[in-house]
Amino acid sequence: MKSRCIYLILLAGLCPLYLSCLWDRDTLAEEAKGKASEVNVLIGWFDRYPAEYYELRLKRVRKTLKEQPDNLDLYDDAAVALDRLHKSDEAISVMLEKGRRLSLLEESKLKAEHQYRYLANLGTFYAHRWIGRPRKERESDYADLIQAEKLISDAIELNPEAHFGRETYQLMAIRWLIPKNDPSAEKEYRGQISIVEDRNMASSEAVEGLLGLVRLGSAWKSIDIHAALAGILSEQEHASLALIARLRYEELASSGSESLHYDAEVRGNLLNSPMESLRDENPVREWYQRARETTKSRNALRELYILERLEKGEHPDTHPDFWASWREFDLPEMPSVEVKDKDSLLMEIGVLAVCALLGVTIVFVWWAKRMSRKHTERIPFVLD
Repeated sequence: MKSRCIYLILLAGLCPLYLSCLWDRDTLAEEAKGKASEVNVLIGWFDRYPAEYYELRLKRVRKTLKEQPDNLDLYDDAAVALDRLHKSDEAISVMLEKGRRLSLLEESKLKAEHQYRYLANLGTFYAHRWIGRPRKERESDYADLIQAEKLISDAIELNPEAHFGRETYQLMAIRWLIPKNDPSAEKEYRGQISIVEDRNMASSEAVEGLLGLVRLGSAWKSIDIHAALAGILSEQEHASLALIARLRYEELASSGSESLHYDAEVRGNLLNSPMESLRDENPVREWYQRARETTKSRNALRELYILERLEKGEHPDTHPDFWASWREFDLPEMPSVEVKDKDSLLMEIGVLAVCALLGVTIVFVWWAKRMSRKHTERIPFVLD
């Protein structure tokens, strides 16, 4: 059990790097709305935006920044938009400019909050730039990842509870992805993992954090994060949710997705940990297929809705009634399924065995009495 738990925690640590914690106005709005259900996130039923959405925001924000160069929020909006458009170099440049502006400010609560956002965003952009490279380039140069590790560590020191502590996952991910050549460093790193285990990382808080990373961006396409979710949900004995996470993993794997880890053995064993199973997986598998089709239709129509309004010059940032005409879909109802738990199965087998033995005993007693009566009837009366 201990090795299984450590494996899950290691994998959970890897996943957040795909999205990490980006701060912009969308992040704040999503946090304010609260979390979507676990099932919705696992099937992709959450809000995402097309490139045009970020392009229009970027155009407007850049124009405003020329007029308001000290508006620190706008640097985050511009940089995150660039990152969403896969322009990591430009995103980093915008953050560095924000850093220069911050250095001119006196110490204050506002400066501390923006210093945290600066570190978290900049670290994330360095990590994303590293991720965006081909595997050979990534594994020959870890400079961006090392820089990301330092920045994210500093961000956590400034604000440990931001994003509900998700930066902790991100930092674990970065450290896990950087190869350890020094055996003593590897041993020290393993010690850090055991500390995480003591903190009960494989818990509901871990699931909430990982699902939040999926909901807020590109971790939806991460094969690692869904393997981690499948393992942790199984650890919690949420077999149906674990199966849904595994089905998303299989969907990604069939489309050619692969792990970021440098070790081929690790990449090939993402789902090798034992998992809780269901008595019958078919109802959940069939529901998942229906739900995914509904989700794809919903997301496609939502994107079309956004694009039509963007073409008219409307944007959610500037038009409060942007979503007034949108009507949400309904998901197919999820089936009720039972978990195939080893202990409960043994108990059921025991009960059935007792019932069968009792039944056989009753039949035998009835048969014995009947035979006894027949034997008695055959004995003639003897008169003295």
